[in-house]
Amino acid sequence: MEGLLVVGPDGRSTFNRLKKPAQRATWSRLRDQVRWLDQVDALGDTDAWLDGIAPSKIADFAG
Repeated sequence: MEGLLVVGPDGRSTFNRLKKPAQRATWSRLRDQVRWLDQVDALGDTDAWLDGIAPSKIADFAG
């Protein structure tokens, strides 16, 4: 979790990159999105992080 706050050479943290909105759909962007999801999955078991949090709060945050 602390690694999300580390600012990289581009001046952005991983947390900022997680918040990036999706762009218009193209094949190359789809491939980029798959690579990005692989990086997010490598952060760990998100179910464990959300354990004990009300589903309505999770849905509100995701929105």
